[in-house]
Amino acid sequence: IAQVKTHLFLTEHDVPVAPNQLVHGYFTPDGDIADLWTKAEHGTLDAGAMKRFQSLMAHEYVESHLMASGMPYRSANPAAWANDRALNPDHFGAHEAAPRSSDGTMTHWEKLGLTPPEGPIAPDLSNIEDVLNAARRGLNL
Repeated sequence: IAQVKTHLFLTEHDVPVAPNQLVHGYFTPDGDIADLWTKAEHGTLDAGAMKRFQSLMAHEYVESHLMASGMPYRSANPAAWANDRALNPDHFGAHEAAPRSSDGTMTHWEKLGLTPPEGPIAPDLSNIEDVLNAARRGLNL
């Protein structure tokens, strides 16, 4: 949790804002993430919010570690900006390679040439290192 909190709220990142254009700073505030985080801190997550929070934690944990390994947050390559930022298997970053923050799935990994670990992410995130290691293997990190 500390790793994710630092990554989300306390660390400045290089974020592409246009083709070949990066801005260094904090992530743009997101009310839904802030609400989930606050409810988690207060222990008031209902079942649906708990699942969203777990998916967010999985996404941000993997994303932060991939970025620490040298992968950019997102690609600034102009080809990554075509088609309204649709997933581009030739130009992507840690954000796209992480499990989906909306549902914790890795169904997009095949398009990126990655092989997910067997089975889904555990609700208690006990296998998150397996997910991270699968991403690292597939990305040669």
